[in-house]
Amino acid sequence: MNKAQAQVHWIFVIVAGSIILLFFIGFGFEYMKLQNSKLNSVVAMQFDNTINGLKIGEQYKILEISEKVNVNFKCDSLNVNNDFNHRWDENIIFSPDKIYSDKFMIWAKKVEMPFGIDNVVLISSRDYKIFVIESEYSRKILESIPRQFDNVQLIQFNELNNIDFKINKNTKIVSFEDYNLDNFKDEADIVYINKGDFGRLKFNNENFDFYGKAMIYGVIFSSNNNFACASQKLFKKASVISNIYYNKALYLQDCCSKIICNYNNIANDLKLFSELFKQQNLDMNNINLLSQSIISKNNDLFNRDCRVVF
Repeated sequence: MNKAQAQVHWIFVIVAGSIILLFFIGFGFEYMKLQNSKLNSVVAMQFDNTINGLKIGEQYKILEISEKVNVNFKCDSLNVNNDFNHRWDENIIFSPDKIYSDKFMIWAKKVEMPFGIDNVVLISSRDYKIFVIESEYSRKILESIPRQFDNVQLIQFNELNNIDFKINKNTKIVSFEDYNLDNFKDEADIVYINKGDFGRLKFNNENFDFYGKAMIYGVIFSSNNNFACASQKLFKKASVISNIYYNKALYLQDCCSKIICNYNNIANDLKLFSELFKQQNLDMNNINLLSQSIISKNNDLFNRDCRVVF
């Protein structure tokens, strides 16, 4: 082999070796990408299976993942590590916009308006610090939150200045009283909630309606975007369920009514109840009065040994 042939030979070896090396590097990257996508899909399925299991009843659980993952929560979907997107249109989720963790606190809570609407799901993480200003009412609210949600704590109003917001970057301050929290609006999310089972709340600069304790828990753990969307889904479902019971009342009036079992009044209430949830500006006082009327009429049917609507 002469010198020229040797040079060509070595050039060929170098080029061929580079091609083979690039192939294996590319294969390695694709393999890692495939493995990561597989992990992300497994994490999404873990969320789905956990939520479906918890929604059978009012249960809670800490979901532990093998490694820290970045989960973005939207109204109808979750995304794992900006890679795997999983839709869950059927679920009503109250959660932050995103959580980076290997432990996720999940709680399913039943919503009744006044009949069962759905079991909503609340998701949080210890990376989110939630300070609830202490009062007689707020103590009762926190007593009903599972102790595993230890990122929520009571705090005296005059102790808020002691919070190190550089350490607690994802912070929310919740008040059931009319305290001035303007000094903290650049450091934390601020939530004001009316005391009671229904009414209005203010999340930063946005106003929302709420009905029931589950929505109070929802705004405690949720971002304002996800709370807004989950609330709309919940009210829409309340309207649909009310309409189903309205049609059941009509059926019972046709099949089973008698002198002591009249379903017209409760049917009228259910029809109006369904329509109220379709309005853009909800009248929570009227909704609550109508809810109590529906409960009373349904109990009256039961006491008369009539078939009840719900």
